Amino acid sequence: MDRKISAMRNLGPTMAANLASIGVHTSADLQRIGAVEAFNRMRLIQGRQISRIALHAMFAALVDCDWRALPADIKAQLDQEAGLAPKPRRRGG
Repeated sequence: MDRKISAMRNLGPTMAANLASIGVHTSADLQRIGAVEAFNRMRLIQGRQISRIALHAMFAALVDCDWRALPADIKAQLDQEAGLAPKPRRRGG
């Protein structure tokens, strides 16, 4: 079912506006180009830093899960595909 971006899990009005700026208005539009491409287009067109969380949220919206529930390896793969530097690991205790 094709839905408006703002009706998708993890994606609210701000993300809907950001995606609209690159011509993505529906879940079908986002599915067609994919989360990584949408993320890279937003970074290029908007000329500002877009959080890696936005990337994770878009991918998770496409698979209908909470972005925080994405496994670390999926997040790392998305980051790599988007050309982001690896997230620093936290030091243990």
